[in-house]
Amino acid sequence: MALQFVCGGLAAGERATLLSLEESPGQIVRNAKSWGIDLESPLEQGRLRILSRYPERMGLEDLLVEIKRELEDFDPSRIVIDGMTALEQISNAKGFREFVVSVYSYLKQHQIAGLLTTTAKTLSGGDSASGANLSTAADGIILLRYLELEGEVRRGILVLKLRGRRHDHAIHEYEIDDQGMHVLGPIGGPSIVLGGASFVTGEGRQRADLTNALRPTGPRSPA
Repeated sequence: MALQFVCGGLAAGERATLLSLEESPGQIVRNAKSWGIDLESPLEQGRLRILSRYPERMGLEDLLVEIKRELEDFDPSRIVIDGMTALEQISNAKGFREFVVSVYSYLKQHQIAGLLTTTAKTLSGGDSASGANLSTAADGIILLRYLELEGEVRRGILVLKLRGRRHDHAIHEYEIDDQGMHVLGPIGGPSIVLGGASFVTGEGRQRADLTNALRPTGPRSPA
């Protein structure tokens, strides 16, 4: 999902920054390549920056200063901060919330579209401090969940919140293959939610239309 957000901006001629709090740039590039996404070209062209920072080695204030410095220097149209749950583990609730509010305020002030990700602590889901703090500040929330349906585990995507806009409330199935992520039709019938991740968004000068993410894809041509 985060890579799709980045690639959407690159395809529109924008600059994008991907800040990972859990993976190295090399890992991200390799993983993207396995899904049919080329990040090496935009990196070489100077349209994409991938940064890796480990929260255990720096405080929230230092990280916030570095994020602002990066955005001022590179001037991207959108940014992904992947792995916000890692920050929760090294900070208290008050400090984490202040960090989130500061990030969102900065992004809105400079009209940068932001996507922040957080992961459920357990397979069965459940609330977390990171999810609660992100959801109150976010303009949009997208949930990715594993679902048990008819004896099979499937992936589901849902737009839970989209401030100021109507949106589809159905859970749609999605797949990830060597051509990327594909959103399919709505999931019908009873299902059991097993767990997953959430993605929260903020305002930007090219704000992502989250409703498009839930439109079923047509037949795909063979690779």
